[in-house]
Amino acid sequence: MGLFFFAANWAFKRFEPRMSSRALADAILPYLRPRTRSSSTVISIPAPAFRSNTHRHVWIYNGRFGTNLEIGSNYPDVPPTFLDDQHFPAFWRSANRVFIFVPQEFRKDALSRLPPESSYLLAESAGKYIFVNQPLRPNLPMLSAMLAQHQVE
Repeated sequence: MGLFFFAANWAFKRFEPRMSSRALADAILPYLRPRTRSSSTVISIPAPAFRSNTHRHVWIYNGRFGTNLEIGSNYPDVPPTFLDDQHFPAFWRSANRVFIFVPQEFRKDALSRLPPESSYLLAESAGKYIFVNQPLRPNLPMLSAMLAQHQVE
């Protein structure tokens, strides 16, 4: 039994970057503003577990349909949690700091929806990304530069 626990612990540490979003949530935490009217917003492309790592309300972008959240999201007492393509651009252009967590399987779709000239890559881990709508420090790569680089390659 001891060998099993050792192996399970080793496997969890080995695969944590692929299975967990904790490293990316840790990258956001220093930049989260206090919960005031002009607070930071975290948006996730359907990965609601990101909320437990940031301890914030997380908006879910295009996560209402085709996910396991579909049935519960239609109840009348559900708090405002879901963004769609109609509401996302206003969120992203707001004066608030907005972070978006993009899992690898939604990368192509997300990159086509984010505005290239106002999206900055904050962190990347195991094919997952965190973009932000404001430059938080010097030399943050812009999405437009990333897209141009991938077209050249």
